[in-house]
Amino acid sequence: MPFTVEDFQDLVQLLDERPEWRSELRRLVLSDEYLALPEQLAEFRRDMEQRFIEVEKQIADLRRDTEAHFHRVNVQIGQLQVETKALRNDVGQLKGENLERRYRERAHAYFGRLLRKCR
Repeated sequence: MPFTVEDFQDLVQLLDERPEWRSELRRLVLSDEYLALPEQLAEFRRDMEQRFIEVEKQIADLRRDTEAHFHRVNVQIGQLQVETKALRNDVGQLKGENLERRYRERAHAYFGRLLRKCR
């Protein structure tokens, strides 16, 4: 006996009236792999949520470590600026003293002509 469209509509109506028949029909029509998909999807979702939580923790740790590192770097840069300024002053002073020493040691070379003319 063939299954007609009217019979199909009757089946649909019966399934609407009796939801417990739907699960039985689903079990008969679908393979076990398809029936297992909802549970597999739920397990996958739980696993992904756990991984996202771990990644968020790692990102928070990295952010905290990076902020601490940048703070240390900024402090060190400030110290380097102070030390560089002091070194610049020291080098300037040494250059000035060196120039004075050169004039003192070579006074005759710089001022000899002028001093010979003066009597």
